[in-house]
Amino acid sequence: AAGGQVLILDWDHEGDSLAILQHGNSAVLIWDSITRKTTTVETNAKDLSWIRWSNGPDLAIGTGKGNLIIYNKRTNRLNTLLGKHSKKIVAGGWTRDHLLVLIAEDRTLSVSSSNGDLIKQEVLPGDPTGLLLPEPGGSRAGSGGVASVRIGNRSIVNISLTEAVPPRTFNFGVKYGEMVTHKWLRDEFMLVAFASGHLVCIAAREPAPEGADFKEIFSIQLFKTRIADLAVCQSMRRAAAANEGLVKMVRRGSRPR
Repeated sequence: AAGGQVLILDWDHEGDSLAILQHGNSAVLIWDSITRKTTTVETNAKDLSWIRWSNGPDLAIGTGKGNLIIYNKRTNRLNTLLGKHSKKIVAGGWTRDHLLVLIAEDRTLSVSSSNGDLIKQEVLPGDPTGLLLPEPGGSRAGSGGVASVRIGNRSIVNISLTEAVPPRTFNFGVKYGEMVTHKWLRDEFMLVAFASGHLVCIAAREPAPEGADFKEIFSIQLFKTRIADLAVCQSMRRAAAANEGLVKMVRRGSRPR
């Protein structure tokens, strides 16, 4: 396919269409697993930065200038929304209610409808480095209506998408080193992985003890080196953490193995 290095691959929810984002390519390629043919969706934007399918026919496309493009694979129509953000869109996702949540280098989070109409915008306390949303079609996993944003590598801010409540910030300081990633553990908890090899479980909804930013449920050093990634099985309340050559399983109330 034309273009440069592949940056992002994303399947639609039916598993029929694979969207391909390439460095320096103004078009998004969509490979059809049934016909084995590739469709070229030309956006005329040379700085595409992010793509993500909804749980319907819409593909959201972000650019380095903060513009948003929504492609509908059923109608083959493009809806271009200039100035959704003022700087590069770095991450995003769709909620189960078909809302589009984006974070950008302008230090804002936006919530839009499937048509791109702005519903809510929130100023972030720093540079966003990651976004965690409820899984589409999930039951209780993912906190229902909360977007969880990693700020730099030391803090997390949770923002309600549906309620008019202030955002809640969890500051980790230097105790565990740099954050690598974080995941929801059902509605009540978050698991946070660190470059020091520590895995920390915190209460996402309970008030923090006096003098603290959050209530820590447990912390454990799984590895002496960086945790590379973390995956959570919501139904079993079990997590798998990996470093360069080893995977360990963790379940609340049991020893890692």
